[in-house]
Amino acid sequence: MLLQRMGRLWRHQRASRPAPAPCLHILQEKVSLAELRAMRAEEIKNAFGVKAFVYAPYVLAQALNIWSGISHVTLPSQIRELIEATYNEPDDLPSGWQELYDQLIGGDMARRHKALMNIWQQAWADEEDIAPTRLIEHREFPFVLYQKKEGTKFVLLDGSVIDTSTSDFCNETARNLHRNMVKIFEYRLAEAKPDAWLKEYRLFGWARIQDDSVHIQGAKDKNIGWKYYP
Repeated sequence: MLLQRMGRLWRHQRASRPAPAPCLHILQEKVSLAELRAMRAEEIKNAFGVKAFVYAPYVLAQALNIWSGISHVTLPSQIRELIEATYNEPDDLPSGWQELYDQLIGGDMARRHKALMNIWQQAWADEEDIAPTRLIEHREFPFVLYQKKEGTKFVLLDGSVIDTSTSDFCNETARNLHRNMVKIFEYRLAEAKPDAWLKEYRLFGWARIQDDSVHIQGAKDKNIGWKYYP
């Protein structure tokens, strides 16, 4: 979630800004990291207050542990490294943290989070917002929005053209595809049949833009209404 917020800093052009450079401030907890490491599981939850009802207490504690020693990060190259450091189980967990980690795994939250990260196994230099913010109950399928198809070529929402006649992986193609991606919840689909060509790019299918609707093959509804804000 911190990574996502970093990706939103200065993401749009502005005529003027109140600061000379983008900067993210992370607020410390009222209790120190050393105190948290000495606490029992319930004490840690109480120390985090209402946040512990929204976010997994182990993730809050481990994120505090990791980020307390970081002054700058390089995105997107460090995204996977930081997420894995947060969700993997270290060898030297204090007893209270170990109990919180066991609760996290017992609820299957960490496994679901890692599954959601699978489509981002390769990160691109100019991508933003590629870390999911929350663990969700419904599966999501990434579709690519396109305006029209001419033979093997797709004209995407932003006007870029993708040629599907070649199966060779291309970084520029990947960037264009992900820039024009939308996620559709599983419950909106009557059937989910992946597109073989898009699989190499960790994407699922195509969605055609027409007027104010998105036409998706296999959707329960004939079309899904949408609004685009450039």
